[in-house]
Amino acid sequence: MTNSEIRPLLVELPIRVKTYDVDWVGHVNNIVYIRWLEDLRLLLLDTYFPLEALRQEALAPIIVNTNIHYRKGISLSDHEVLGRMWVKDFGRATFYLEAEFLVGGDLRCSAVQRGTFIDRAKMKPVRVPQGLLDAYNASSPPPMTKGVDGMGFSPCCGLQRFQDRAKLYPPVTVLLRDDP
Repeated sequence: MTNSEIRPLLVELPIRVKTYDVDWVGHVNNIVYIRWLEDLRLLLLDTYFPLEALRQEALAPIIVNTNIHYRKGISLSDHEVLGRMWVKDFGRATFYLEAEFLVGGDLRCSAVQRGTFIDRAKMKPVRVPQGLLDAYNASSPPPMTKGVDGMGFSPCCGLQRFQDRAKLYPPVTVLLRDDP
């Protein structure tokens, strides 16, 4: 699995297209994808960091940017829509989500969202909750960069954590031989 295929905190949601989702052209209206993204985001939070925990900490997750790439329309006759969402990355006070909608394995739409958590009383951004960071770190190998000596290490975790994680994610060696 390459880094682009790693999908930490992945959630999947089967979606049934309803008659009121379809516009006069005959495909799912663009605004419906926003609702589906919200359904996926709430499922992700319910699964990995329930809203009740956020409420107790007086935090609220908000989306500040959504970028959608509509690749091919989804229609009422598309019965097997699968929505997927995962956390792509975190900043100090931001999170980045990626999502996709597939019909029969065919990618129809992809999206990227940037969000933050706010203190509900002050209405100001706060750092990403540690519980969510812990769930993310437990579900994905750390990002890799090259060190001064050319050895890989994770800048967010340090060399020791890289060495510990390397035991869980050993390199794969492919041996090629010439067939006679």
